[in-house]
Amino acid sequence: MDRRAFLTNVLTAMGSTALIPLADLDRRANAGRKTFCGPDKKRKANVCTVRLLGTVPFFKARSADAGQCWLACLQMASKFHGFAVPVPNLLQDLYDNKLSKNPWLDLSINTKPVHDERNKPVQLVLESLQVRAAEAAELLSENNPIIIGSMGHPVLLTSMTYTGDLLGGMTLIDATVLDPAPGKGTRVVSSPDWINVSFATRVGVKKK
Repeated sequence: MDRRAFLTNVLTAMGSTALIPLADLDRRANAGRKTFCGPDKKRKANVCTVRLLGTVPFFKARSADAGQCWLACLQMASKFHGFAVPVPNLLQDLYDNKLSKNPWLDLSINTKPVHDERNKPVQLVLESLQVRAAEAAELLSENNPIIIGSMGHPVLLTSMTYTGDLLGGMTLIDATVLDPAPGKGTRVVSSPDWINVSFATRVGVKKK
């Protein structure tokens, strides 16, 4: 029995107390899904899209400088995890107000607490990853935000569309990112552009 027929039968069994449009049921059922797959007639293949589940906040960087974009991405990732951490706190607590040229290489911040907007200490946990599309997609399916180096500066990866599967047969179609550089925002990284991704970092946040 297909899913829509199943839902219809459930509604019938429940009676008038369940007069909910099927479209609403579809949206509710999909609300908890991180990966959507289905046939694509144009590509003649099964196409999947994996995305972060929930609202991904957007924060604009002070400038297009790579360091400022990195801080904005950390702020977005922290907020996604439920922690409101201002950029000045990130800069002061983690980097002593001095950003290196490539701050994403500095994993020593994993040992430093940062204070949120309520002055409560939290802990960022960064993990450097290989720049592999399949690994990034798998982590997105686990609802892990990832910062990648693309378009000349850090951006936050929010979704990926691909054919095949994550067990070795994946082919990336494109990826969607939040670009914090002024005047940017939601952007698409094409499959050819993925080759130029310079780094990938998973970001976790927990209470200290």
